[in-house]
Amino acid sequence: MIKMVTALLVVLTLGFAKDVEVKKVVYDLTTGKLEDFELRILKATAYNASHYEAQFEELKVAVIIHGQAYKYFITDRSSPLLQEDKKLLQSYQDLHKRIVFAQQQYGISFLMCGSGMKKRNIDPKDLVEGVKVTPNASIGLIDKQNEGFAYIPVR
Repeated sequence: MIKMVTALLVVLTLGFAKDVEVKKVVYDLTTGKLEDFELRILKATAYNASHYEAQFEELKVAVIIHGQAYKYFITDRSSPLLQEDKKLLQSYQDLHKRIVFAQQQYGISFLMCGSGMKKRNIDPKDLVEGVKVTPNASIGLIDKQNEGFAYIPVR
């Protein structure tokens, strides 16, 4: 009897999982303003994910990092990009914990422009855990939009 009930629950769960609609968004992150990054990426993702969850839908988020946004994801305290922003320098460790949490909790994919990393001498080993590198921002945006992601700029 227990096996039959368990099998029925598995079948019902699998049937329900197929009906979940997935919403997809790619943020084009270039802002150098910490407040904008926190509000429009970290806080907005939490709010948006809970909205879609309440609708029995899923939110898939990707963030393409370039422009002035590299600095949020650098772990090397001596980096000139961090040194230029005193406010960020004071809170960068806390911010990095929030970025890792956002990846784990909401499945955000952070993709950094490899071309810009080379120009800024950013070593991939100096990135927040989980941040991946895309050849350049355009390729990252093209790929995500061709996968059906809606485009939102964060400048």
